[in-house]
Amino acid sequence: MKVRVDDKAKAKILEHNVKSVHCFLHICYSWAGQSAQPTVYVGSPEQMDKFEKYEDNEISVYVQKGLEIPKDELLITTSTFLWFEKLAVVGMI
Repeated sequence: MKVRVDDKAKAKILEHNVKSVHCFLHICYSWAGQSAQPTVYVGSPEQMDKFEKYEDNEISVYVQKGLEIPKDELLITTSTFLWFEKLAVVGMI
């Protein structure tokens, strides 16, 4: 699998004085049922054995094991809502 970290995401990650992120599918529950949301957090995961490690743009990216990635490629980038910028993972579902 190919994992890429764009320059905006790298800058956002380095603001936290770390060089790693971890990506996983977070199950969200609501009145309409449940849905899987691609999620990315700054830092290394607590349970390292549940993640595979990839490197790009000087950043370590830990991806949840067992996921079926449709195009076999993930992009760590940023997204903006109103004036808030956050990390996002593209290609997980």
